Amino acid sequence: MTTVKTITKKTFNGKDSYTIELSDGKTGYLNEKGSSGGLKAGDPVEYTLEVKQNKQGKDYNLLSVNLAVGQSNAPAPSPPQSPKIGTSVLPGSIASGVIVEYKVQASLRAMEFVINAYIADKLQWDQIKPNHKELTGYLTDAVDEICQG
Repeated sequence: MTTVKTITKKTFNGKDSYTIELSDGKTGYLNEKGSSGGLKAGDPVEYTLEVKQNKQGKDYNLLSVNLAVGQSNAPAPSPPQSPKIGTSVLPGSIASGVIVEYKVQASLRAMEFVINAYIADKLQWDQIKPNHKELTGYLTDAVDEICQG
Protein backbone atom coordinates (compact mmCIF):
# COMPACT_ATOMS: atom_id res chain seq x y z
CA MET A 1 0.00 0.00 0.00
CA THR A 2 1.16 3.52 -0.78
CA THR A 3 -0.41 6.97 -1.22
CA VAL A 4 -1.07 9.24 -4.17
CA LYS A 5 1.58 11.95 -4.37
CA THR A 6 0.34 13.83 -7.47
CA ILE A 7 -2.12 13.43 -10.33
CA THR A 8 -1.60 15.60 -13.40
CA LYS A 9 -4.15 16.06 -16.18
CA LYS A 10 -2.89 16.44 -19.75
CA THR A 11 -4.92 17.07 -22.89
CA PHE A 12 -3.65 15.80 -26.24
CA ASN A 13 -5.72 16.05 -29.44
CA GLY A 14 -8.79 16.90 -27.35
CA LYS A 15 -8.46 13.79 -25.18
CA ASP A 16 -7.65 13.94 -21.47
CA SER A 17 -5.11 11.64 -19.85
CA TYR A 18 -3.64 11.58 -16.39
CA THR A 19 -0.19 10.88 -15.07
CA ILE A 20 0.12 9.74 -11.49
CA GLU A 21 3.01 9.71 -9.05
CA LEU A 22 2.84 7.55 -5.94
CA SER A 23 4.71 8.12 -2.71
CA ASP A 24 6.71 4.91 -3.24
CA GLY A 25 8.26 6.48 -6.35
CA LYS A 26 6.19 4.69 -9.03
CA THR A 27 4.95 6.94 -11.84
CA GLY A 28 3.01 6.39 -15.04
CA TYR A 29 -0.20 6.90 -16.92
CA LEU A 30 -3.39 6.29 -14.96
CA ASN A 31 -5.50 3.44 -16.34
CA GLU A 32 -8.86 5.13 -15.81
CA LYS A 33 -10.90 2.03 -16.67
CA GLY A 34 -9.12 -0.05 -14.03
CA SER A 35 -8.91 2.60 -11.32
CA SER A 36 -11.04 4.23 -8.63
CA GLY A 37 -12.56 7.55 -9.67
CA GLY A 38 -11.94 10.78 -7.79
CA LEU A 39 -8.46 9.94 -6.58
CA LYS A 40 -6.56 12.79 -4.97
CA ALA A 41 -3.19 13.46 -3.37
CA GLY A 42 -2.85 11.71 -0.01
CA ASP A 43 -5.33 8.90 -0.74
CA PRO A 44 -4.10 5.49 0.49
CA VAL A 45 -4.06 3.20 -2.55
CA GLU A 46 -3.13 -0.19 -3.92
CA TYR A 47 -2.05 -0.53 -7.53
CA THR A 48 -0.94 -2.78 -10.33
CA LEU A 49 1.68 -1.70 -12.82
CA GLU A 50 1.87 -2.84 -16.43
CA VAL A 51 4.80 -1.94 -18.67
CA LYS A 52 3.49 -1.12 -22.16
CA GLN A 53 5.12 0.04 -25.38
CA ASN A 54 4.07 3.10 -27.32
CA LYS A 55 4.03 3.28 -31.14
CA GLN A 56 7.67 4.34 -31.17
CA GLY A 57 8.63 1.21 -29.21
CA LYS A 58 9.40 3.04 -25.95
CA ASP A 59 8.26 1.55 -22.64
CA TYR A 60 5.84 3.36 -20.33
CA ASN A 61 4.06 2.47 -17.10
CA LEU A 62 0.29 2.03 -16.98
CA LEU A 63 -0.98 2.10 -13.40
CA SER A 64 -4.34 0.75 -12.26
CA VAL A 65 -4.85 2.51 -8.94
CA ASN A 66 -7.62 1.82 -6.42
CA LEU A 67 -8.34 3.04 -2.93
CA ALA A 68 -6.91 0.72 -0.31
CA VAL A 69 -9.40 -1.78 1.08
CA GLY A 70 -11.65 -0.15 3.66
CA GLN A 71 -10.96 3.36 2.41
CA SER A 72 -13.43 5.82 0.93
CA ASN A 73 -13.25 9.00 -1.10
CA ALA A 74 -15.75 10.59 1.26
CA PRO A 75 -14.21 12.84 3.89
CA ALA A 76 -13.91 11.13 7.24
CA PRO A 77 -16.59 12.26 9.67
CA SER A 78 -15.25 14.14 12.63
CA PRO A 79 -15.84 12.27 15.86
CA PRO A 80 -18.44 13.73 18.18
CA GLN A 81 -17.20 15.53 21.26
CA SER A 82 -17.76 13.33 24.27
CA PRO A 83 -19.30 14.67 27.44
CA LYS A 84 -17.00 14.83 30.45
CA ILE A 85 -16.92 11.69 32.53
CA GLY A 86 -19.11 11.88 35.59
CA THR A 87 -21.40 14.58 34.25
CA SER A 88 -25.05 14.14 33.48
CA VAL A 89 -26.42 15.40 30.18
CA LEU A 90 -29.77 17.14 30.25
CA PRO A 91 -32.15 16.73 27.28
CA GLY A 92 -32.09 19.84 25.10
CA SER A 93 -28.57 20.79 26.09
CA ILE A 94 -25.82 21.15 23.50
CA ALA A 95 -24.34 17.82 24.59
CA SER A 96 -27.61 16.01 23.84
CA GLY A 97 -26.72 16.44 20.16
CA VAL A 98 -23.62 14.41 20.94
CA ILE A 99 -25.80 11.64 22.34
CA VAL A 100 -27.89 11.64 19.18
CA GLU A 101 -24.69 11.36 17.12
CA TYR A 102 -23.51 8.44 19.27
CA LYS A 103 -26.84 6.71 18.69
CA VAL A 104 -26.67 7.30 14.93
CA GLN A 105 -23.14 5.87 14.86
CA ALA A 106 -24.31 2.89 16.94
CA SER A 107 -27.12 2.20 14.48
CA LEU A 108 -24.74 2.42 11.51
CA ARG A 109 -22.25 0.08 13.17
CA ALA A 110 -25.06 -2.34 14.03
CA MET A 111 -26.19 -2.39 10.38
CA GLU A 112 -22.62 -2.95 9.22
CA PHE A 113 -22.30 -5.86 11.67
CA VAL A 114 -25.60 -7.42 10.57
CA ILE A 115 -24.81 -7.03 6.86
CA ASN A 116 -21.39 -8.64 7.41
CA ALA A 117 -23.16 -11.52 9.17
CA TYR A 118 -25.48 -11.87 6.15
CA ILE A 119 -22.52 -11.82 3.75
CA ALA A 120 -20.84 -14.53 5.85
CA ASP A 121 -24.05 -16.63 5.59
CA LYS A 122 -24.69 -16.32 9.33
CA LEU A 123 -28.11 -14.65 8.76
CA GLN A 124 -30.85 -14.91 6.16
CA TRP A 125 -32.10 -11.82 4.30
CA ASP A 126 -35.33 -11.66 6.32
CA GLN A 127 -33.33 -11.70 9.57
CA ILE A 128 -31.43 -8.48 8.82
CA LYS A 129 -34.11 -6.00 9.94
CA PRO A 130 -35.08 -7.65 13.25
CA ASN A 131 -31.45 -8.29 14.18
CA HIS A 132 -30.49 -4.70 13.33
CA LYS A 133 -33.38 -3.38 15.41
CA GLU A 134 -32.48 -5.55 18.40
CA LEU A 135 -28.76 -4.75 18.26
CA THR A 136 -29.43 -1.02 17.82
CA GLY A 137 -31.68 -1.13 20.88
CA TYR A 138 -28.92 -2.68 22.99
CA LEU A 139 -26.37 -0.17 21.78
CA THR A 140 -28.54 2.93 22.22
CA ASP A 141 -29.49 1.74 25.74
CA ALA A 142 -25.77 1.49 26.47
CA VAL A 143 -25.19 5.03 25.15
CA ASP A 144 -27.96 6.30 27.46
CA GLU A 145 -26.45 4.50 30.46
CA ILE A 146 -22.97 5.82 29.78
CA CYS A 147 -24.00 9.42 29.07
CA GLN A 148 -26.52 9.70 31.90
CA GLY A 149 -24.02 8.63 34.51
